[in-house]
Amino acid sequence: MKVCFCALLPFLSLWPEVTVLLSSTETHIPLIQTEYPGSKGSGSRGQPSHKTYSFLAEINRGRFSVVTQCQDGQSQQLFAAKITPYRPENRALVLREYQLLKKLNHPHLVQLHTAYITPHCLVLIQELCAGRELLYNLTERDLYAELHVAELLAQILSAVDYLHSRRVVHLDLKSDNMLVTDRNVLKIVDLGSAQSFTPGQTLNIEDIPGQEKETPSSASPQTTGRNRMADGAPEILDGQGVGPETDIWAIGVLAFIMLSADSPFHSDLNWERDRNIRKGKIQFGRCYPGLSEGAINFIKNTLSIKAWERPSAAECLQNPWVRGERAPSKHRDSILCFSTDKLQAFLTEREVKRDQVRTKLQGPFFQ
Repeated sequence: MKVCFCALLPFLSLWPEVTVLLSSTETHIPLIQTEYPGSKGSGSRGQPSHKTYSFLAEINRGRFSVVTQCQDGQSQQLFAAKITPYRPENRALVLREYQLLKKLNHPHLVQLHTAYITPHCLVLIQELCAGRELLYNLTERDLYAELHVAELLAQILSAVDYLHSRRVVHLDLKSDNMLVTDRNVLKIVDLGSAQSFTPGQTLNIEDIPGQEKETPSSASPQTTGRNRMADGAPEILDGQGVGPETDIWAIGVLAFIMLSADSPFHSDLNWERDRNIRKGKIQFGRCYPGLSEGAINFIKNTLSIKAWERPSAAECLQNPWVRGERAPSKHRDSILCFSTDKLQAFLTEREVKRDQVRTKLQGPFFQ
């Protein structure tokens, strides 16, 4: 399939302003009109130049968007296209991810190449990131150690510290949204729930796309609610204000999973899991045996039930354990490693549960 788009200049330090038109004589031409140096005189009769992209294999599919490979018809360069449908009345809301991405440039964040909007969907043309989802990347190894986990967390924290320094919170940090290459380079690839924030003020969880209750009526990226994330922070469970501290909680959850192949607040009953979260009852007994004091303290601090007590991303980056500084041990002369068998079983069980949820929650791409 080939689609013709009006081109934006890629990777500009100053991105052009976006004007959303009300109609178009050609529905396959995006409804984003831009002005940049030379654009008025380029192309035929002063029209902007056009690019043709071929949309190739599907990479991933979620409730609200689908990601495919695409190829620039001129340069033959491959990209990833994230396609998100929307209702006309929610067009401005859908554009928010574009408005945030165009301002960001960090080695551990996916880079936006250009963006288009059609009468029915937003198309983000992004760099094509090689690699596998974070947890699946770990399972490709026979063994891994705390050091490997700390190296991955340092990359995540570097990106999150960058976001927070630019007054952006991610609000959906999880393994699914992170890819790791065979050279151990991590990229955060989805900012669909990201929000701008004002220091000292919290965001209303009800205003954040993607944080909806899991009900059949919530099959739209613009519907809101709470309690969707299995290990969401206490402030999410209670519908309170969220902010940078909420991202730190998510990093703590991810650290626990990598060091245990289990949930930090494990329970087969949702109400009991939520109670464990509110009480800060972390299931350290489910962690791999022999964890260092540094690893345990990192988890405790990032999973504090009091948001104001959690360290900032910048403070986490200075944590000796994250920096790879090992405390001397009288009992270990070598690095303690973990088998990936338990993690593989954890991921298998996770996929089974997700398949069950998909039969109940039919988003736009499952209809």
